[in-house]
Amino acid sequence: MMNITIIGAGLACYKLVTFLRKRKYDGEIRVISRCDGHQYYKPKLSTGFSDALHPDDHITEDSGAWADKLDVTLVNDTVVTSISPETKTVHTSRGDFSYGKLVLAFGASPRAITSSVDADGALDNVNSLQSYRLLYEKLKSQDCQPLIIGAGLVGCELSSDLANAGYQPTLVSSGDYPFHGLLPRVFSEFIKGKMIEAGVRFVDRQLVVNMTRDEAVFGIDLSSGKREAATVVVNCAGLSVNTALAGQAGIATDSGILTDRYLQTNVDDIYAIGDCAQIDGQLHQYIAPIQVCARALAATMTGQATPVNLTFYPVEIKIQQSPTRFMLKEKPTEWKTEETADGMIARGYRDGQLCGFAVTGDALAQMNALVVELA
Repeated sequence: MMNITIIGAGLACYKLVTFLRKRKYDGEIRVISRCDGHQYYKPKLSTGFSDALHPDDHITEDSGAWADKLDVTLVNDTVVTSISPETKTVHTSRGDFSYGKLVLAFGASPRAITSSVDADGALDNVNSLQSYRLLYEKLKSQDCQPLIIGAGLVGCELSSDLANAGYQPTLVSSGDYPFHGLLPRVFSEFIKGKMIEAGVRFVDRQLVVNMTRDEAVFGIDLSSGKREAATVVVNCAGLSVNTALAGQAGIATDSGILTDRYLQTNVDDIYAIGDCAQIDGQLHQYIAPIQVCARALAATMTGQATPVNLTFYPVEIKIQQSPTRFMLKEKPTEWKTEETADGMIARGYRDGQLCGFAVTGDALAQMNALVVELA
């Protein structure tokens, strides 16, 4: 029976192992993780502060517990230094491990802004339980002045959550409005208004170009020449896949690790799944595709070749003041919006055909009907 080795112990790994065992795969599964390997639901990290969730409250399964339950050999607190496909070997800070099939599931990291902004690693993030733990300690004081860089999904979720927790966060956005380039302006401005009412301060059309520190206070220089002050600065400017490990091993990369619809890379017996995988040219850095991909890959690895079908899927934006969902088949070229009593519907069209929608506030009640319409 072949050995399956997985690099990364996040949700993609956990789901894949679960489906492998459900398919009666009884061979060795080894998981190599940089961190302690505890399981947690990462999307909740950007919404845990208003509920005063301690970092340990996020842990859904202790590393030892889930490893025992799924009969996994967990090699935690270990750094993978290189991969040798010719000998099927993973080289790590704890020695070398051989594999029969290898799965890259190490996710993605916050996108670097500039070296002058984060030269000494001063920026926080909510991309892992470890980073949440650091931010949690810094935010214990209600006198804290948080500034968030990036008004995408995570930046808006975190700003909304911090406002609910009693802070008055500043959200710096490079775009004209939140979710710029993803959702229509009128729709996004509606959500922005709800967040402003809750205490979020928006600074739009600005890039962070430099950051200095004077004891506990950061000075943040913006592209307009203005300067902001904060005691905590959080990077929510998007994700970036570290492709160096794969590239060194001869695995094709672009923005992520390139795979076909079977999650197979260009190197035999090496697959990729989760935030690091660029499937048929597309990144799918959301939760919903992980379940689909894990189920399909488990089937493929146990002898039933199964392509991944990611036509469209729901994405949740956890805005506390105006919960939001969207689904996109294709990128719309035209949006039409409709107000409800305390919400909004946006329908996206391409070549005259409905290709996506977004709902917020009380319009969530119409989501099922819109799913049917889109399908």
